[in-house]
Amino acid sequence: MIRVLIADDHAIVREGLKQVLAAGEGITMDGEAANGHEVMEQTRRDGPDRHARPGRTHPRLKL
Repeated sequence: MIRVLIADDHAIVREGLKQVLAAGEGITMDGEAANGHEVMEQTRRDGPDRHARPGRTHPRLKL
């Protein structure tokens, strides 16, 4: 299983990605984040295998 954290500041984008990824085999949703700080918190806490981050990365964070 691949654990994925979805990150985007738009809830509708996160919801769409959840639906698309849920249809794939071998993928589990490890969480979602609305901003870069939430991504960092959840990554440190849960350690997902992958991040789904459409668009740009947060300019003030280094991942």
